[in-house]
Amino acid sequence: MLRHLRSRTNRNKWNRGAKRSITLTETEKKLPRNGDGISYRNDNSNHALPTGPHQPFKRAKFSTTGPDSFKLLSMEDKRVEIANYDPRDIPTLKHGLETVLFEKGLHISENKHSKKTSEYNKRINGKASHIVQPHEIDMELVNDFVTSSTDPVLRELASEHKCKFTGSTSSVSGLLTNLYFLITRRYQVSTGALKSFDDIRVKFSGATNKPENVNLRWNGDHYSIDTIPEKNVSNRILLELGKTMEKQLTMNLDEFKKLRIGYEGTPADIPQEQYHYKKMYDILLRSQLDCYDEKLGKTFDLKTRANRSIRFNIEEYASYITHIDKILGRHRSFETEFFDLVKSGLIKYLFQVITLVETF
Repeated sequence: MLRHLRSRTNRNKWNRGAKRSITLTETEKKLPRNGDGISYRNDNSNHALPTGPHQPFKRAKFSTTGPDSFKLLSMEDKRVEIANYDPRDIPTLKHGLETVLFEKGLHISENKHSKKTSEYNKRINGKASHIVQPHEIDMELVNDFVTSSTDPVLRELASEHKCKFTGSTSSVSGLLTNLYFLITRRYQVSTGALKSFDDIRVKFSGATNKPENVNLRWNGDHYSIDTIPEKNVSNRILLELGKTMEKQLTMNLDEFKKLRIGYEGTPADIPQEQYHYKKMYDILLRSQLDCYDEKLGKTFDLKTRANRSIRFNIEEYASYITHIDKILGRHRSFETEFFDLVKSGLIKYLFQVITLVETF
């Protein structure tokens, strides 16, 4: 036993102090080393990243300083705008809700304790404040999401403009989020603007930090980036709720009630989804146009979100339908909901907007 221990000690001493000589090939010398950073493209190579023999995994050390850390790509003369939509075909806000576009601040649809809110409610249709549950809607009448690989217009434009990749702002936002975490080393969430949470050091939620999985499908002459469908059946209620609420906010009440299960009158006239396309380098991205306002002269996104009591009890969500009854505070408040949003889904929303602004 003593001899065995001595032999192990000698081996460990040799491993710590000995210097082993390693001969690198010319290809291996081009591989990024710790602290070198990774460039998107080597000037002397047509490959996106250098290739070579399998290397043992090492924790990468990225430096955000120095000219060789990251390569800044110029967008001049690399963007091609492809606008093939009519603003008149894009949905608009109904029920008087368009007034929120020109008034800053938080607008509460229903609050009996606030006189100011009651005055605001006089300008909107009170029936629009009632959220219709997805199980009351015939989901077959609601437009289903069209993936990048099945979009015929996107496929035709990709061939016309000789693009190598196609995708949507929603399918690439998760990838951009992971790149952001890589560059910033998972920078912590800033909550200084929230009075009830300014003393808490918060990281992004586990669901936000998880690796992003996408399907890269070969589509004849290019690759399509598709999101992987949600396998968790219980989470579909949130997706369906987002679809039905979007229709509720952009359709007249008489038309919207035609989507209800059991309606026996004339079927509702559901317009097709409108998209905008933009090319950057050899990537063609698609953005869905949720809403348009003529006075504003711009399009904007509609985002819906269930409160935390529903999100944390999604399988029995009907038993946890509660209302937010205050602005500030750590319980049942708008501030709490915004705090949860900041450390979870907001970063993906921001990347969708940034992609929209930078590309469209």
